[in-house]
Amino acid sequence: MQAVRQDPVLGGSETFNSFLRKAQQETQQVPTEEVPLEVLLSNGQKVVVTILTSDQTEDVLEAVASKLDLPEDLVGYFSLFLAREAKDGAFSFVRKLQEFELPYVSVTSLRNPEYKIILRKSYWDSAYDDDVMEQRVGLNLLYAQTVSDIERGWILVTKEQHRQLKSLQEKVSKKEFIRLAQTLKYYGYLKFEPCITDFPEKGCQVVVSAGNNELNFQVPTSSGPLGSSPGKAEVKLELA
Repeated sequence: MQAVRQDPVLGGSETFNSFLRKAQQETQQVPTEEVPLEVLLSNGQKVVVTILTSDQTEDVLEAVASKLDLPEDLVGYFSLFLAREAKDGAFSFVRKLQEFELPYVSVTSLRNPEYKIILRKSYWDSAYDDDVMEQRVGLNLLYAQTVSDIERGWILVTKEQHRQLKSLQEKVSKKEFIRLAQTLKYYGYLKFEPCITDFPEKGCQVVVSAGNNELNFQVPTSSGPLGSSPGKAEVKLELA
């Protein structure tokens, strides 16, 4: 089914996508009805929208955008993601919700309150930030995501950079804050849940991040470069 969905012709077929949506709804035995759905922003703010259980991802995204007063021309810069909330409040991302999915069914079928739907920017090229920052709501969403990623430790910050960022926050200089963050390592990356691989050794736990047109694998090592203390080695794969 995944291979069929990746076919450019079938993947863009409304008939085929309609079949996938109905299959998801029927498999979970969810009747079509109006329900409230909670979507989180990067800063933890909750946006509750009223949708149909049969609404696909695009419909839900548009409902959230309307609730936030996000201009229509900026909706395409954002996507809905399925994420898992840890006990300490941190999030790890599971995957991006696909166009043919029913977000309500996807999150409720997991029957686990740890799973949430989060709104986040959906592009890897930071050059698009300029378009988003031109609008107030877009700027606020991008700023909140950047602050959150820094607090999570997803974006690496030195003490001096942290001081500069804090100063910009105090001045409420959101654009300048984002501009500085763009120069930092792992800006705009999406970090997924740790997974287990058999490389470089069996049972090795790896953290995968995606961003800047590459996949980044952080692999724990018994010793760092040139025999230094234990740490993490990085493997990068460029995406065509």
